[in-house]
Amino acid sequence: MSTHKNEFNDEFVDGLLFGAGLSLNDYFVRRTPISETVCYADKGGQQFYLSIGNDDLMRRALERLHALGVRVVDL
Repeated sequence: MSTHKNEFNDEFVDGLLFGAGLSLNDYFVRRTPISETVCYADKGGQQFYLSIGNDDLMRRALERLHALGVRVVDL
């Protein structure tokens, strides 16, 4: 199945990010001088990297989280 970049609208990305019950407060972005990584913490506080195998979708997820005011952790 082929997914085009324009199909990654806010509604689609929000479903990916928040559809399993996570909220904006569960997410944070780890920023280094060369990259940004989407991370989240589960209800127990354990931290994970969000792995998305599609580069366009990952970029849209980062853009969406930034637009919503996600917390950014500079390393």
